[in-house]
Amino acid sequence: MLIVNGATAANTNVWSQTIAVAPNQNYIFSFWAMNVADPNVAQLQLRINNVPISAVVPTSITPCIWNQITGVWNSGSATSANLSIFNQATAAGGNDFAIDDIFFADNCVNRDTIQVTMEVVTAYAGADKIFCPGDTDTVFATTNNPNNTLTWNSSGVPGNFMIPDTAGIYTVTAVSPAGCTFSDDILISLKDMNWTIADIAAYPSGCGLTNGVALTNIDTLDPNQPDPLPFNYQWSGPGAGGPTIATTPNIGNLSPGWYYLTTTSDGCSLSDSVEIITTNGPVAAMNATSTNGYAPLDVTFQNQSQSSTSYTWIFDTLSTQTTINTDSIDLTFNTPGVYQIMLIASNGNCADTSYLTITVLPPPIIPIPPIDSLLTVGPIPNVISPNADLINDYFTFTVTGAESFSIEILNRWGNLMYSSTDPDTFGWSDTQVPDGVYFYKMTATGYQGEQRKAHGFFHIVR
Repeated sequence: MLIVNGATAANTNVWSQTIAVAPNQNYIFSFWAMNVADPNVAQLQLRINNVPISAVVPTSITPCIWNQITGVWNSGSATSANLSIFNQATAAGGNDFAIDDIFFADNCVNRDTIQVTMEVVTAYAGADKIFCPGDTDTVFATTNNPNNTLTWNSSGVPGNFMIPDTAGIYTVTAVSPAGCTFSDDILISLKDMNWTIADIAAYPSGCGLTNGVALTNIDTLDPNQPDPLPFNYQWSGPGAGGPTIATTPNIGNLSPGWYYLTTTSDGCSLSDSVEIITTNGPVAAMNATSTNGYAPLDVTFQNQSQSSTSYTWIFDTLSTQTTINTDSIDLTFNTPGVYQIMLIASNGNCADTSYLTITVLPPPIIPIPPIDSLLTVGPIPNVISPNADLINDYFTFTVTGAESFSIEILNRWGNLMYSSTDPDTFGWSDTQVPDGVYFYKMTATGYQGEQRKAHGFFHIVR
């Protein structure tokens, strides 16, 4: 074994010997080399008659690992061979190495057989496809070997599938573990859809009703192109994931919620949705600071209507006013009589009406002092809410100085709901009756024969 201190110049002859050889003979020249604990390794090469017969081979970077370096040489017409080992390293230090077992001999020929087979790689991108505008679908490729790697040119990422986003030709390439390749194409075409869902709208089916209708409109995009094939409609709802409820373009009697439409023609589909919102119909309601009294009687009318956008006041034969707000209206009744007040609350084509009766009495005859009337009545409420919460549950009012008294309450069909002749304890409340309008008739007579009568209506609202 020879340990060598590496040189700083390339092409340094480390070892050399000349021997006799036979002409036209193949020879093997080899030796073993290792790194001697230095980070810069030697770069060793075999030469015969100063002609390289091997590549420049580095020793292992790991110390004390032996590697064999071999070269084959044909002597040709030569009868002697100058065997040399050269170091091509140029590091100033740290390229020390060792060599051992230098060998030179005739090249004995051994023969062996290797069978070469051609690897077959196939890839199939699938049948050409036609997509509808807006569709997203996945195209899958196959190959003959599960160990092959498939890559689509559209993404460049290995995988057997891709999602085409435009029309065109897409290529998939299969690569075997040995590096053999095969490619296949698929043509993605975009079907021409000459139609769209131009509009889908919802409307309530009536004033104050709790259902609606949905209407569909299909629009042809280009009149110069052929008309689309007949349409198929599929409605579902209310709510996403709801069951199919109709296969017609327009549907009705729908409860509130979202409804979803899928329209299909010639294999292509478009989807849209619409929300049914049932708007409450207008509700007319009003109140007055006083419904009876002596002339001249000042009354303030308060508009308590809901879900309305415009209002028309009809003050019997006195006047008519139209407004779009709910501001109070002041009016003076100078002439005794019974006046029917009507309020019409409107919202679009829907309207509701509320009525109120104002009784204006002749000015009272002033009694000869010291006789004064002790009979007082009111004020009479126009809204109660009998829901047992102890707040505004009863239809009642104050009556004082009455020698006799009677009151009746009727529903809108004239059925008697309540009556009383006790001016001190009367009051009506019924949590079972429906909300709506109820009517009353009242007569009270004082101890001096003076009489008060009143009739009108009030609302039950919970």
